[in-house]
Amino acid sequence: MTERSPSTWIHRATTPTLIVHGETDHRCPIGQGEEMFVALLKAVCEAEFVRYPGGFHLMPRSAPLPLRIDYYQRVISWLDDHLLQEPAS
Repeated sequence: MTERSPSTWIHRATTPTLIVHGETDHRCPIGQGEEMFVALLKAVCEAEFVRYPGGFHLMPRSAPLPLRIDYYQRVISWLDDHLLQEPAS
């Protein structure tokens, strides 16, 4: 149903968004992540797309250690940059 698809409403997005995606994720194909990233950019929403060659759906829990470390460092950095900011007055 298109009314329940994030793609239907992404043009209204304003929240900075980090998309991390494994290229071999068969549950959520890489093209879906790319589509959302482009839609966020078109909506003039801050977005970053990180693509992991060989990454898969459960990558944060069961990928090789260097990949998991990179993943968690990126997520923590994103959160630090976007959640620890002082609110605009």
